[in-house]
Amino acid sequence: MRHREVAEAARRVIARSGLDNTRLRDIAEEAGFTTGVLTHHFPDKRSVIFATFAAAYGQWLEEAQRTFAAASDGPELLGALLARAVPSTQSEQRDYRLWIEMLAYACSDQEFAVEVMHVDTLTWERELAMALTRLQKAGLLHENLDVVAEARIMNRLIDGLCIRAWLNDGWADARRHFVIHLAALGVPDPVARTLLSGP
Repeated sequence: MRHREVAEAARRVIARSGLDNTRLRDIAEEAGFTTGVLTHHFPDKRSVIFATFAAAYGQWLEEAQRTFAAASDGPELLGALLARAVPSTQSEQRDYRLWIEMLAYACSDQEFAVEVMHVDTLTWERELAMALTRLQKAGLLHENLDVVAEARIMNRLIDGLCIRAWLNDGWADARRHFVIHLAALGVPDPVARTLLSGP
């Protein structure tokens, strides 16, 4: 229980203040207990970062899996994919800073970088490939599209679009470019226009 509370508190503090400005004391205060209680479960900031990433990523992936599974047809699945790829609410857009901070941290911690890339490849790219396969079977993507290769490309496209969107508050532009990419993969123009008119 305490592990989850710490991870949730750390997630909020990091998204609000950035990783460099986050101290164990800040996380403990956010969670409502002493630094001593925190360090009893987590010996250092690095261990908190690993736990926070695992918890936040796991929750985000579960939400993606749930919304993808709940989509009853191709257009609804496209909408769910767009919503997961490019955050549409202000809260989700602010929280995207956590992912940026984690990627930045991975640049200086090789073990963490391996963990991030391993989890991302085995989970999110697999979910993307399965969603793309469903869309292909629904006739919304080109028949000859290599969905596994496209899932990898799309994963990197999403990172680039969202990092830039977070830096300049260009979320609408990121959304538009993602839909343009979907159209290039075969999504018919009327369906693409409907996606652009969404939230």
